[in-house]
This record gives sequence, structure tokens and C-alpha cells, in this order.
Amino acid sequence: MHNISLAPTSTGGPGGMETGHKVTHVIVDGGPFARSCDRLLKTGLTLTWHDPHAGDPETTKKRSNTRSKHTCPDCDLNAWAKPGAPLLCAATAK
Repeated sequence: MHNISLAPTSTGGPGGMETGHKVTHVIVDGGPFARSCDRLLKTGLTLTWHDPHAGDPETTKKRSNTRSKHTCPDCDLNAWAKPGAPLLCAATAK
């Protein structure tokens, strides 16, 4: 990505971390990628961009939280499960 002037970013803007769970990129002005796009656009080519992460607020449904954090009162181990799940701690059950 660096060779063609696409800068990885975890924030979606300049200056974000280059690695992580969710990383996208920004196009560096004047770099090889930007120059190639400019040349293609001058030929009359039309580019349509689709951001799969951007949702229409009217059609995007929020996912309901189906998990709750449970903490063992004896060993402080955390587990995530459905609310009211009958969990047993193996460390304290011995």
C-alpha cells in the first residue's frame, strides 16, 4: 500500500495506526494511486465508490446486545453469555 501511496489508518483519516482489527486507508495526495485515478478520470471514466461500513441510518438496524458480562465473585474470572445463563466457575467448584 505504501508503494502506491495508500496510507493504512485505523481511524479512517491521516495519522491513525497502521495495524489493528479495523484498518482502512487514505489516498495520499500526489502519490501514484492518486495520479492514476486523475488520469483515468480525465478519460471520462466514472468511478462509483461504495463503503460497506457506512450504513443508511434509516435502513441500518442496531444489533441488540445479546450477551452480558458475568464475573465470578470468588476468582474474578469474566465470562460473556446470555443474561441469566446458569454459569458455574470450574475454579471454585473443585
